[in-house]
Formats: sequence, structure tokens, C-alpha cells
Amino acid sequence: MRVRLGWVAAILVLVAVQCLFWFVAAEIAWAVRHFLTSDPQVIAERTRAAVAWFVWCGVNFAGLLAFAIRRHRISFWLVAAIQVANLGIAVWIGFQQVSQTCGDHGLEWLIPIGLAAVTLLVMYGAWRRRGDHTGPAGKSRRRLRRIVQPAALAVWIAAGLGLLGLGWHLGIQGIQLQSGVIATVRDEPGAGLHLTLDASSRDIAFLLDIYDTPPDARVGDRVAILTMEACDYGFPLAVQSQRGIWIDSTRGDLVQPFTPNTWWLHELFRWLALSAGVLLSASGLVAIIRWIGPR
Repeated sequence: MRVRLGWVAAILVLVAVQCLFWFVAAEIAWAVRHFLTSDPQVIAERTRAAVAWFVWCGVNFAGLLAFAIRRHRISFWLVAAIQVANLGIAVWIGFQQVSQTCGDHGLEWLIPIGLAAVTLLVMYGAWRRRGDHTGPAGKSRRRLRRIVQPAALAVWIAAGLGLLGLGWHLGIQGIQLQSGVIATVRDEPGAGLHLTLDASSRDIAFLLDIYDTPPDARVGDRVAILTMEACDYGFPLAVQSQRGIWIDSTRGDLVQPFTPNTWWLHELFRWLALSAGVLLSASGLVAIIRWIGPR
């Protein structure tokens, strides 16, 4: 399979970086398999995961070696298949970790996801331009355009993906607005403050072992409350009423600089980021695919 040297170099570098990532991930998994546990089942499960990542690193390295030694059609499609698998595995592991930790961990898997996606895009370009060994011809302006155009498209796609990530990150904690008139207030000694709203029978708790100081809340007050619903926590993060604004001292950064009464601005910004991210990413991807195709 005849592929231009530039495409080959890009593919080899991207695949080599992914081999390094899987090796580092396997090393870390192996090193922490005994971390904070003495349960043999947990240790065995972590050990199997580390060994599996070492094996998968070897699979990636085998594909890299095969393509580096001989750029045959079989080695090309072998590397492409491994990249598809890398993408699927990284998405699956990242989604699991993000879901289980409510966004505290798992975002690092965006690295192999991005690397695999870019590698597949480069391999698509190499496949579409196979057999074309002619360099850019014409005037310097045309040569410059052939360099600037794909770079601008890459930045365009990156901006779209960044907006998508921002919109997703802003909603990952599942923060919801509860509003109404306080129907009941119950201060349990040694436990904390509990209240309910007239619009719902849900018990909103400000437990002493979680919150330093509960808000000033009394029956009949009209309040707006922001609660974190991710992982079914239901933790109150901020309360606003005619008595003032209360923000949790430990997790208040999840809502600041917004307040319950201005939370609609946060949601508007989140949905605008998601919508703009989808439009930018999709249009940029279509444009770069059209640029890669034979003209």
C-alpha cells in the first residue's frame, strides 16, 4: 500500500504515543492494586485489570511494529482496527469511572479517546490520498493554503470539542433547582437540620457531619435551593431566601458564582455551549473530510 511519508510518520507517532499511554496506565494499575484494601477479591480484580492493560499495550505495539516494518494493506487495516478498539475501550472505561465517581475521576480517559480519534482521521486521510506522491505544486500562496487550511480546520474541531466538554462538565453533577415555601423545619440534636417544601414531600437534610453551619430557614420562608443529584446524593449546595444566601463551604464552588435565583443563566450557558459544540464539531469534521478527499 503506497502511502506518503508524512502520513506514515504521523500514524507512527500517534500509535507510539498510545502505546506509551497504555503502558503507563498498566504500570499505575499494577502499582496500586493493593491500595487501601486487603480484600483478596479486590486485589485479584485489580491485578487482572493491570495484566489486561499490559496485554493490550502489547497488541498496540505489535500493530505499530507491523506497520513500521512493512506498510502492507493488512498491517494498515490491523492498525485501524486496533484504533477502533482503543476508542471503544477508552470510552467505556472513562464513562464507567465518571459515572461511578460523579465526575471526580475518569476525565483523563479523554486523552486516549482523542488520540485514537485523531489517528483514525489521519489514517482515513492516508487511505484517501494513497498512491499520491506528488508534493504541493504551484505558487507559494497555494502551498501556504494547503498548510493553513487543515490547521484551521483542526482548531475549529478542537474548539467544538472543547465547548462540548465544557457543556458536559457543567451538567455532570446533576445540579437541580428546588423552590417553594418551607412547610416544615426540624432541627434534630446531634443530626442536623431537616426541612421540606410545600411543593414536595422530599426531606432536604443539612447533616452536622457534612455541613459546618446550616442555613437560616424558617417555616413560611420562600426559598430556592440548589441540590446535587449526581449519584443520588441529593446534597444541598445553596439556599436563597429573603434572609440571605447560604452556600455550602465545602462544595460551593460547584455553583459559584451563580446563586439559586440566577441558576437559569448557568443552564442557558450550558445548553449554548453544548449546541455550539455540536455545530462546530460536526461542521469542522465534514469540512476536513471533504478537504482530505481527492479534489
